[in-house]
Amino acid sequence: MKKTNINGILPLGRQPLSQKIYESLKQLILEGDIPPGSKLNETQVAERMNTSTTPVREAFRLLASEGLVKIEPWKGVVVQEYSTDEILEVFQCRQVLETLALDLTISRMERLPNREEELRRIEEDIALSEGEDAYSGFVGRNSGIHNFWIKGSGNRRLLLLMENLNDVLLHDRNMSAMDEKRREEIIAEHREIFRAVRVLDREGARAALTRHMENGYQYSLKIRNQED
Repeated sequence: MKKTNINGILPLGRQPLSQKIYESLKQLILEGDIPPGSKLNETQVAERMNTSTTPVREAFRLLASEGLVKIEPWKGVVVQEYSTDEILEVFQCRQVLETLALDLTISRMERLPNREEELRRIEEDIALSEGEDAYSGFVGRNSGIHNFWIKGSGNRRLLLLMENLNDVLLHDRNMSAMDEKRREEIIAEHREIFRAVRVLDREGARAALTRHMENGYQYSLKIRNQED
């Protein structure tokens, strides 16, 4: 078992207990102080943070919802790791599903009377993501931008299929948020996609989204090669 280093956890301030524990553990995981494959002990974390195990359990649930840990009944909580084969499978599915979602969304927008309002809202989110300091805030805005066309497609089956990929996608979005250069690239790629969406350029939007997903996939491979 890989060594788990939770020495960076600090005593709690006035934030909600579960949120403070979640943010502290998340930073340690993303910065590699708690490496993939490490087992997190609920009691140990609670003692380190001078609290009960209840907020620790909630923090673990939040981390699991972002694909950063895996909760195994009767076994415990393990920092998540994904193989290159799993990353490839998710990329292949995502490439098909998200470009279809984008197509469907553009078709819907062609008939939408408040199209300008929707576009302005997403473009504001892209602009706000540029000044977002917190990892979680950037990941949230990133996911919200993708949800514009995933949920906007109006296809419930497609939405359910995308939700099955969420653990890997959110894990990798958190990793990308750690890298200043990749963050800047993501913002530029989102802008390129929405320039095409704004003028209902279906082919241009598909091409820009495909490049964005390919760049994300290559970044994921690079990070995993560095960890090996």
